[in-house]
Amino acid sequence: MKKLISVFVLAIMAVSMLFAVAGCSDNSALLAEIEELKDRIEDLENKNNVFWTDKAEYAEDETMTIYYNQTAVYKIRLYFINGFAFETLDTDGMNGSIYATSLVCDMRSDAVILTSYVEWENGIATRRESTSPFILRQNQEEAVHGVFDSKDDVTSGESYDYVICVPGTPFELARFVDVSVEK
Repeated sequence: MKKLISVFVLAIMAVSMLFAVAGCSDNSALLAEIEELKDRIEDLENKNNVFWTDKAEYAEDETMTIYYNQTAVYKIRLYFINGFAFETLDTDGMNGSIYATSLVCDMRSDAVILTSYVEWENGIATRRESTSPFILRQNQEEAVHGVFDSKDDVTSGESYDYVICVPGTPFELARFVDVSVEK
């Protein structure tokens, strides 16, 4: 798969050089083709991972589907209480309203978002481990609320992202961008 991706990158570079040498006056078609090839490369790289999502960034009102190889494993969406997906508790914590649906089997609720976190310009708030996880029943959407703690002032941000990690790791999988936070 990596060889295929390398071939695409080399093809893009070769086409770019041909048009530059030939003195092509209409670069818009070339730029569109390059962007399309970049998108195809990103798609191939994404689907080469064990866990993947349809895209890297989601709006706060979209639903994220997380896949394991070619199988949809679960869906995550943000829920809005009083018009906000998150609310600050004080300067070092916030609540998140998250809904999850297990698509393949019954699973523990903390398996879905245990390592997720909220990130803003000058800080990060990590999800507090649940002391009472419950079972998410297959194909039943459930509230999986979370408390996020921070050493940074959670009220100091202007733009907040909610980051979903590869299950069981601290590595980013995808994110909900510009989520609303009630301060």
